[in-house]
Amino acid sequence: MRLKPFLLDAWLDTYEHGIEFNLAASTGPIWTANQLLDLGGEQARERYLNHKVVYSRPAGADTLREAIAEMQG
Repeated sequence: MRLKPFLLDAWLDTYEHGIEFNLAASTGPIWTANQLLDLGGEQARERYLNHKVVYSRPAGADTLREAIAEMQG
């Protein structure tokens, strides 16, 4: 199956890398995992590094659902 080229990707591939400030991007800067973990401090780093990688319930974890509910009011 051949898909049509995605024109936005083609445009971005041509123009987004040669500019100093990309004010139209929906993404942020390139970070390493280590830099991201530094943002949360040592406790967050340990929690992340010791987190079990498993399949979650289809409805999502209770803590995630509670956080989303809190955001929604």
